[in-house]
Amino acid sequence: MDKILKQYPFTIQLSLQPLIRHLRQMAKSPSQGAPALAVDLEGILKRVPELNQPIADLKVLESRTVEMNQLLSTMFPPVFWDTESFASMAPFSMRPFFFSPTFRRLFLSPEGVIRTRRNLDQAKFNQGRVVRAYLFILNKFYNIQQHMDFPVVHIVSDPETGLDRHYQFHLDFRFMEVSAIKKPPEPSPEERQFILDNIAQPQVLKDLIPPDNFILSGFTVVQAVEVTHNQVVSALERELIDQDSIVTGTGFLRLQERLRTLFGKADLLAGISALQHDRLLLMNAGCCADHNCFFGDSRELSLNEIRGTLFDEAQKSEAIISIPDLPNETRPLPRLDEIIAEGIRSVLIAPLHYQGRLVGTFTLNSSRPHDFTVMDVFQLTQLQPLFSLAIKNALDEMDHKVQAIIKEKCTAIHPAVEWRFRQVAHDYLMRRQAGRQVDIEPIVFKNVYPVYGATDVRGSTDERNRAIQEDLREHLRLAREVVARAAEISPLPILDELIARINRLDRRLSIGLGTGDEYMVVSFLSKDVESIFDDLENLGPDVSQAVVAYRAKVDHTLGTVYQSRRKFEASVSKLNDRLAAYLDWEEGNLQSSFPHYFERHRTDGVDYTIYLGASLMEDGRFNRLYLKNLRLWQIMVACGLAWHTEQLKQELEFPLDTAHLILVQDSPLSIRFRYDERRFDVDGAYDIRHEIVRSRLDKAVVKGSGERLTQPGRVAIVYSQPTEMLETRRHLEYLRSEGFLNDEAERLELEEMPGVQGLRALRVGIDLQSKILSRRAGTIIN
Repeated sequence: MDKILKQYPFTIQLSLQPLIRHLRQMAKSPSQGAPALAVDLEGILKRVPELNQPIADLKVLESRTVEMNQLLSTMFPPVFWDTESFASMAPFSMRPFFFSPTFRRLFLSPEGVIRTRRNLDQAKFNQGRVVRAYLFILNKFYNIQQHMDFPVVHIVSDPETGLDRHYQFHLDFRFMEVSAIKKPPEPSPEERQFILDNIAQPQVLKDLIPPDNFILSGFTVVQAVEVTHNQVVSALERELIDQDSIVTGTGFLRLQERLRTLFGKADLLAGISALQHDRLLLMNAGCCADHNCFFGDSRELSLNEIRGTLFDEAQKSEAIISIPDLPNETRPLPRLDEIIAEGIRSVLIAPLHYQGRLVGTFTLNSSRPHDFTVMDVFQLTQLQPLFSLAIKNALDEMDHKVQAIIKEKCTAIHPAVEWRFRQVAHDYLMRRQAGRQVDIEPIVFKNVYPVYGATDVRGSTDERNRAIQEDLREHLRLAREVVARAAEISPLPILDELIARINRLDRRLSIGLGTGDEYMVVSFLSKDVESIFDDLENLGPDVSQAVVAYRAKVDHTLGTVYQSRRKFEASVSKLNDRLAAYLDWEEGNLQSSFPHYFERHRTDGVDYTIYLGASLMEDGRFNRLYLKNLRLWQIMVACGLAWHTEQLKQELEFPLDTAHLILVQDSPLSIRFRYDERRFDVDGAYDIRHEIVRSRLDKAVVKGSGERLTQPGRVAIVYSQPTEMLETRRHLEYLRSEGFLNDEAERLELEEMPGVQGLRALRVGIDLQSKILSRRAGTIIN
């Protein structure tokens, strides 16, 4: 205590005597206090006589908590004990001797010292307290009354949130007294003027008014009051750091409540949108997460939709647009009538810029006309940088998520080998920081076993051509109908010639679809037929109706009929979705039993590549049993893919069949990650043979028969070594006994292909009615 008080030039005494006299006076007056208070007071003083004397050691008070509570309860009513921040401390001291729980929680260190940061440095803060002490002395002994506004803002880190909060301490000096050791002399007029001129310079006054001649005794009452305006702005700053406050409904509603407090409008509604490329995206709205006054139920507006409106004006002028009363607004706004119907009358539209680039807009809406003043516009101007930064961060986060999805779906590093990429990246960073060469290390996995399987939509090219052929002929039929109706009304020879050209193209397509036929037909119809539709429509309603029918069936994006192709593509897509989902489900189960590298591709069907081996494992753990299990798994999965195709046939607009192929290779190879292509590829000239075989197998035919190896409802397993055949036969015999397969395997020799000789195959039928297959493969349906 002595150490704390001796920091200042005045003699400071902590004393409860001013409070004791005050309580005795209260006890005498029934209108001010209860007479029993005097009895309690005297009893306290009798038990603790030290309270009648100046207190040099705070431990005296710390050991008398009950008595202190009784004495100070008149100033700090118990009803406010847990909600208000207040304390008592020696004059000009920063160590309270009595305080509420809230004050201690917010402001005190474990040692009991106030631990705030301030908006003034320590020297100015101490100078201000000395000046205030001089003001007490001048008021009492020199009849000089001066007021000092000392706006110290105390900044504390809230123990619950860890975020800054701003407070001002309101000081009550009723229980502080000033006394002089010897009576001060009366100052001359010149001295009084000198004092007035230097009242804020205590070092100048100390010779005329020696501080050691005065004693400041008693204590000061402190009440910490949160500065509402600053706190709201500070809260907005804190919450806007978190993108959730912008992109989530609950977060934005919290922001809106802050804004309502700041602007003093209980029904204020806010909306925020972000500019992404050529779209204005609704990030959030205070009325509903999916609805905004200017957006309606849409989540976005194109820039073309807002061109020429007040949104466009605000963006171009970089100024806040104020609309005092919407019904009287003559400038265009999106959905103006609907906005008025929703009860919105006055609006502020603020463009948001970050580093000179427009990133979005921020709107405030009120249900009262002329509700926003010039001061509101100024207030919103102060908030623009905060929301601009928040929008920029939200857009960056959105981009990160989009990139993560792209990485996950397209070029993500497979989890089975992610450990190796982490190692390489770490080594790369360490070398770069050490100033050494920074070429990233190659990633090569040696002695891994390749596993390949494919399920192709049989005849997809022919079926797609047939669909194109049907659409083109339908397109020609619609065109012929328009021209024929026009020729009936106006028999011009040129129309007969057009009909003849249409018929010739139709006969050509009826034979088959040739290379370039699609372009030729679409180009002819666009240039020679559709170009005269406006003239033909004037001939009468029959022609006009035919033109309407033509335009209704022609896809405006492709410029031709797209009905059969749409059905075919939808069927292929639906089948692919089912096959991919089943394959992913099976592979996920397999991954849990033993990690491996997996790639899946989908075209007209699905194919996959799996690599497994000791080098792929971070701990080098590998057992050939996993390889044998994987090859058995391949055949079971092929059966499941065939079963799903059969189950889906009745749901497809185009009935489709699939053929199934497996390549067995017992020799390990090496794979290398190609950084430029962001994918794995086989490494070395010898290992490239596997890639060549894999790329040409879909064209494989049975030797001497010309029959394609792959057939619907059957699975073909290609091999080159006798040991591979023997293992595969064991797997087939087991699966046949279990009910997956329905006949003996065929042993086939394949025709030679460019660069590929000596391949053989086993082919076996799949029991598509198998109950065990239905139970296993049907698990993922629904």
